Amino acid sequence: MAESVLIYKWGAITEALLCSRLDENGYKYEEFAMQMKNYHADAEFAMAFMQKIHSCKPGIVFSFDYFPLISMICEINKIPYISWIYDCPMTTLYSQTIRNACNFIFCFDKKQCEDIRQIGAQNCFHYPLAGDIRWFEQALEKKATGQKYMCDISFIGNFYNGDKNRYRSAKIEPAIKEKLEQII
Repeated sequence: MAESVLIYKWGAITEALLCSRLDENGYKYEEFAMQMKNYHADAEFAMAFMQKIHSCKPGIVFSFDYFPLISMICEINKIPYISWIYDCPMTTLYSQTIRNACNFIFCFDKKQCEDIRQIGAQNCFHYPLAGDIRWFEQALEKKATGQKYMCDISFIGNFYNGDKNRYRSAKIEPAIKEKLEQII
């Protein structure tokens, strides 16, 4: 029996698409979804994740974006950890754990990939962002029927207006916060 992939699901918008494609192509995988309180030290998360690893015995662990705590756990268990970086900036890449031999980091930002290689990431590779080919096929179908778009190229992303926006959740003076809000 082929070894499975253990996917850490933290709420990335691409997780469902990944699982769908794995299913369509007959790959075996397990999922682990638990919020991490601290990316470097969270005993409750670490214990639960270790139990999952010991119960499903994956061949690899995968996550979108990089989590130092997962890297530490994979290093201890001698399991390859694959992280596909699609957020920028990805500050967790500047953790000492990027030097762990278990890591295989695929980073869409070529410059950041070069930077973290220089500080010790052994297996870091530039790898572009991906999308579902069906989305592109739909766009081509619209074009073929004469429907027009407002622009040739567009970017769809997230402004991180909620809890993920560290600037808005930081405790800073109101005048400085107001200026930051204007800039953002």
